[in-house]
Amino acid sequence: MMRKGANAERELLKMFLDVGWQSARIAGSGQMDNAPDIIAGRPRQLLVIECKSSSKDKIYLKSEEILNVIEFGSKMGAEPWYGFRFNYCSWRFIPAQDLIGKTKVEKNQGIDFDKLILKDKKTM
Repeated sequence: MMRKGANAERELLKMFLDVGWQSARIAGSGQMDNAPDIIAGRPRQLLVIECKSSSKDKIYLKSEEILNVIEFGSKMGAEPWYGFRFNYCSWRFIPAQDLIGKTKVEKNQGIDFDKLILKDKKTM
């Protein structure tokens, strides 16, 4: 299970690099209380992303983890996001703030990668 998550993170990292964004995986993010999995940025836009992957149709969320990602992003001046990768589906993204009070995400929710990287920061 851990390998699957790491592979999904590497896949997302490569996607950012392929479109010219700088990005990095945070080593040990699973062991640190509030560190997200990926930091990605370009001029005037910085994202911190907590990644989740599953072979099921839903992913269950922990409210404390959501708040930690929001806090980490706030302290860094970055937009906090969640990235979801379901088997046989492309990545989907949801702002962490939109997940407050939610307990699960289903595979049809969120925006795709192209919308994430093309969105104007001012619309957030």
